[in-house]
Amino acid sequence: GDPVSQSQGHLFHNDYFRKNGTNAVYVKFKVSSNELNEFFGLLPGLPFQGFSVTMPLKQDIQRFVNCFDNESEKIGAINTLRMDPDNISGLNTDGIGAISSVEKIKKVSGKKMLIIGAGGSARAIAFEANKRGASSIVVINRTLAHCDDLVRELNCVCYDFDSIENVPKEVFDFAFNTLPFTAELSEATLAKLKTFFSNQTVVMDINYQSSQSRFVNLANQCQSHVIAGYEMFVEQALMQQKYWL
Repeated sequence: GDPVSQSQGHLFHNDYFRKNGTNAVYVKFKVSSNELNEFFGLLPGLPFQGFSVTMPLKQDIQRFVNCFDNESEKIGAINTLRMDPDNISGLNTDGIGAISSVEKIKKVSGKKMLIIGAGGSARAIAFEANKRGASSIVVINRTLAHCDDLVRELNCVCYDFDSIENVPKEVFDFAFNTLPFTAELSEATLAKLKTFFSNQTVVMDINYQSSQSRFVNLANQCQSHVIAGYEMFVEQALMQQKYWL
């Protein structure tokens, strides 16, 4: 992915390898979208067994995958690759990791959900929430350019930041911020979002470095239940380990 400097994947996965006696090492590669062709062209013959995929490559990476998990294909984004002898297989563990983490507080079935952002992680969370019976899913993104598939395939209702006033005035049971940690929400946007939070809302900023992000601070002001993004990271990383090994 790009950037990868903030990622703590190497800490978790290498510790997991050590504890389980696995002869493997996890390293980070900074790879941009326009470098993917060259990167995959260099892989044959190298001893890689799998990869984690992060922003902004979760959708672009699909063209290099030969064998999709059925649900990942429907999501349209991949965060995990496995290098098989004749294939590159793809999986998405983001949605399951996120929803499993918040369901430690309450179940998603029949509940209302708000998602900020419309990238690969947002798609995975919306897919899993829809699968587990969420009653409604509202997506708010900087633009509506990437929202068509969310509306058509995942039963979401989408708004851009300039039309937040049009979101029905209600309190959401769950709220996720999936925007990159570098994309802090403006004070004006946060003021509009505040009306959707209460002490019954379960909130997660999936960027596990963002324990003091404006989004999390807003949730704390509303006395919402805040689930650390690291909880999602651990859940999805354990699924990656099973997939690779």
